[in-house]
Amino acid sequence: MSQRGGFLIVRCLLCLFFPAIASQALKLEDTTGWQKQQVNWRISAGRQIKAIYYPQDQNLSTFENRGPRRPIELHTRTVERETGSAFLTISETAGSAVYENVINAPPINGFIPYLAVAITDERSEPFDFDAYTQYSVIGDYLTQSPESDYAIGILDTGASAHVINIYDAFTTGIYDADLITSFQVTLTGAVNDVNALVSQPLGIFADGLGAIDANTQLADDSNMVGQSNVAVVIGDIVESPLLPTVIGSPLAFFYTTVIENSKIVSRTIEDEEISSPGIRLYQHSSDSIPDYSNKIYLELLPSTAYAVQYLPCFETLGEECPEGDGEPVTPSVVFGSSFDVPQSLFFATRTDLAHGSRTSQQNNFMFDTGAQITVISESLAAELELLQYDPDFYVEIFDVTGSVTIADGYYIDLLEITATPRWLAFTNVPVVVLDVDSPQGGILDGIIGMNLFVDMDFYIRGGGLNGQDEPYVKFAFLSPGLPGDIAPAGGDGLVNLFDLAAFTQAWLSNPISPNWNSQADMVSDAVINFRDFAELAKYWQQAVTP
Repeated sequence: MSQRGGFLIVRCLLCLFFPAIASQALKLEDTTGWQKQQVNWRISAGRQIKAIYYPQDQNLSTFENRGPRRPIELHTRTVERETGSAFLTISETAGSAVYENVINAPPINGFIPYLAVAITDERSEPFDFDAYTQYSVIGDYLTQSPESDYAIGILDTGASAHVINIYDAFTTGIYDADLITSFQVTLTGAVNDVNALVSQPLGIFADGLGAIDANTQLADDSNMVGQSNVAVVIGDIVESPLLPTVIGSPLAFFYTTVIENSKIVSRTIEDEEISSPGIRLYQHSSDSIPDYSNKIYLELLPSTAYAVQYLPCFETLGEECPEGDGEPVTPSVVFGSSFDVPQSLFFATRTDLAHGSRTSQQNNFMFDTGAQITVISESLAAELELLQYDPDFYVEIFDVTGSVTIADGYYIDLLEITATPRWLAFTNVPVVVLDVDSPQGGILDGIIGMNLFVDMDFYIRGGGLNGQDEPYVKFAFLSPGLPGDIAPAGGDGLVNLFDLAAFTQAWLSNPISPNWNSQADMVSDAVINFRDFAELAKYWQQAVTP
């Protein structure tokens, strides 16, 4: 690999897929008074939380067991922002305070936005390095059975390039079609490094899980959209077998992506049931985009981004190009005006936090659909004086290199995001303290995770590149859930046999039982019995609409 290509890979991939993690002194050698729960949550940049430790006398509020949705209430706030006054107090008092939407106690983890992903051979002429937006599948599939030879990927706006893991690269035909270059990317974890490969330009297309039928066939590709002439990261079977398949920000910039928690879709793929909000990607001008009234302002940082491109190899510049001039040295990323800062991602324009008497105003919180957890930096945790207290919970973080890190978790009093017509506020917010490299250099203030959006339908309007309008999110709150609508996680808007099956599994359990399900405790008496069954029967076959 050329020195030029290697340097650019370090800048464009490492800091966002696998950023360095601040080391933690805690080894959890003494777990007296703590309980451990095995989980499988994405936190950011390909890392996963595999276990969480929390006090034995507490129940853990997760996306899977948080119970029926609660109404979103309007509260008042007795602070004047312009004066920089101290604590942002949430109260019920009237007067001159500002009204805003307040969500109390979001779950510790959120949903994963899954996509069906298809690959074709569509590329441009040699020496054309730009990715092109495509509103339907073009090019030829790489296998004879595209209805079964697809991948399941994750929509990840915090990823600066698309990634296809090694198994999906074989399934979709990328390896058999010889669409792999000899160039490598080096991915850095907490302790070790691993290598992955760069693909030749190809076509990559995506739609929500609804494109897959009950027989797990990709039955309908008519709503798939994507990009052609894109170079992607490919997992290596020896070096990087743990890489996830990811559809990153290079696609999100060009579409309006609708994510509907009111329409949970579940599919059983290779004997594993996965659930996701309903997802669809539209042209910005589409009449099918929902009309939501609440708006979160986003910006692209760094702000110099202008195109999605890969960097080519040139033998005329003294580089070794096994496939000839023009083959990709890097995956396609969003390049800015300077090659040493080649990626731009979505950020909230302002995020305010408060804990106790301490407050903080930040403008470096990344909006990351690939993170189920909300993250704050260690310096921000210090600013809020969290670090003087014992953590409320701990998490074990695994990255793609196999490195393991322990991180602290806290519940903070308040987190607010700039929005209209009212600021969006969350109280009793679980956050993980983790230092994540920023595309602008330095450390991110934090990451806005999908645990804050489990009670909303929303869409991300991409933009911010050269000549594009600024990006934003629009959202609508879901209606309160029906008692009994407990399956799949988050409910599907109907009380039916799925809910009865989940209820049966929790029968006669209590909060310390291994089969406890707080959603099934519909009368809130800490035991699942005939009183709860009566509630389930009351709403049998009823539906709720958002």
